[in-house]
Amino acid sequence: MSIDNKLNNAIESFDKYHENLLNIARKIAANISKSKENNKKFEESIINEIFFDKLTTIGQKVSPQDIFFGDLFYGFNEIFISFDRFKNLEVYISRFPNAKTPIAKIDYLCFLIENFLYETYLLKERLNKYSKKIRESYIEDVRYVSISKKCDQLISTIEGSLKNINSLRGRVTHIFHYSDKDINRLKSIILYEEYLVGLQKYLPNNYVIPNFKNEYRKLRKKWKKIFKDNNEEIKKMLNYYFKIIIEIVFNNDGEISYPEKRNYIENRKKFFSKG
Repeated sequence: MSIDNKLNNAIESFDKYHENLLNIARKIAANISKSKENNKKFEESIINEIFFDKLTTIGQKVSPQDIFFGDLFYGFNEIFISFDRFKNLEVYISRFPNAKTPIAKIDYLCFLIENFLYETYLLKERLNKYSKKIRESYIEDVRYVSISKKCDQLISTIEGSLKNINSLRGRVTHIFHYSDKDINRLKSIILYEEYLVGLQKYLPNNYVIPNFKNEYRKLRKKWKKIFKDNNEEIKKMLNYYFKIIIEIVFNNDGEISYPEKRNYIENRKKFFSKG
């Protein structure tokens, strides 16, 4: 995956954004915990969810700011999970399930590749959804024009960055399972393994009949590198993305710059000008 060079200059904004959201969440939790009644309801909601498969709420009045923070927090959590799964795939491809399982190595490798392509598509969708949600939230804010341009720029960057991988994913969607010339070659080696051994006598001494185990290791090594390189590029992309989102959502003190309605801001200006 290739991305624009400007992504390489971004700081670790992905982690910074994550920490900012957690700090706000901690403050909200601390405010809730000040009330004994809310504490009791919170404990009851945990018990209901874990033991009785029943979701309950604390019952506290929800403000527009609470809704906005919820959109930011849970939307980011989806993106965070996607990136976490990319890191997990890098581990999975270095391991193989217990040798006693009936899973063929080539099927396991294909499964990981298909998941890698699917997660790439999912990450793109989640990032674009997040940009659109933020843009929509600020639609009545005086900063909307500037924010809208930044969100459109992010959507364009994400689409361009993941274009090659998503085109591969599109092919998988149409044929249901991933396949390429390397995968097909390995499958042929499995199919004709016994026949190939008998061909050695017809070949020059310096030509070695391909062995499945060796060829599989080469292919797995290739995809391990693809996964590793992909994760590095995705982290750069996420840093660039959240560098822009931080500028929109947070002020310099790390507090949320909540959307404000145009009329409210204009009326407030008039009030202070009269004073």
